[in-house]
Amino acid sequence: MGKKKTQVLWMTSEIKILRRLTAEWEMSAALVDKSGVLPRHSQNGISAKMSELGFGNPKFHLVKN
Repeated sequence: MGKKKTQVLWMTSEIKILRRLTAEWEMSAALVDKSGVLPRHSQNGISAKMSELGFGNPKFHLVKN
């Protein structure tokens, strides 16, 4: 049997971090997940929260030089 998915609630501090990473660094959900800054959340969870709050584009990213 497959692993049961559980929903992890977002803390205010995590949303602030997500806002900073997406607004200032233009990171995608994949990059945020890969960075390990929000270990309680999966890439899909991060993407969903970005979409819900209108934080950048959850699928694509730009690389800052």
